[in-house]
Amino acid sequence: MKPKLNPIPESDVARRLLEAASEVIETSGEASLRVQEIVEAAGVQAPVLYRHFGNREGLVQSVHLARFLREINDEAEVFSLLAGQADTKAEFQAHFDSLVRAAADPSRIERRRARLEVLGSAVSRPELSELITRVQSTTYVRVIEALVAAQQRGWVRADVEPVSFVAWASSGMLGLAAVEHYGSLPNPSEWWIRYQAEACRALLFDED
Repeated sequence: MKPKLNPIPESDVARRLLEAASEVIETSGEASLRVQEIVEAAGVQAPVLYRHFGNREGLVQSVHLARFLREINDEAEVFSLLAGQADTKAEFQAHFDSLVRAAADPSRIERRRARLEVLGSAVSRPELSELITRVQSTTYVRVIEALVAAQQRGWVRADVEPVSFVAWASSGMLGLAAVEHYGSLPNPSEWWIRYQAEACRALLFDED
């Protein structure tokens, strides 16, 4: 059977399978995932897994996509919420700065690592790559709309292209995740926050 991507299953059985597989992948990596162990953990038989995910590959890809969806939706929701609460340019700037700091907080190291793992896994999986591209485009619409609204109110520089800015800003999180995983400098989030916040202020608000 072909892989069947099902990152947000409606069935309780499929959710149990996805949760069991996610625990294995996040703890030991996808190479350690065994179908028999997953179906036993979920309390079902192997044919049930195949019905909901097609095969082992479909389950693995569904886990990766589910992890990515959780992270990216959380970021977009927080930004949209903060942006919507701003009544002045100063408030919008403060909210944006808070978002940068929250996104790079040390408590989110594992979530950043998960995104790095998911995107790395998708490189050799065209179907997963296509879905991630589609998810990013759809989800970041909320962030882009918030920036456009701020731009229309004169809070953001008129020459900033919101779509390109969001793509650049989101890629910065991957850079931080890579430095945290492979780098040798201590406390990477501290200096990353400083540089990223300064860069964002200069780009969006023409401030140094």
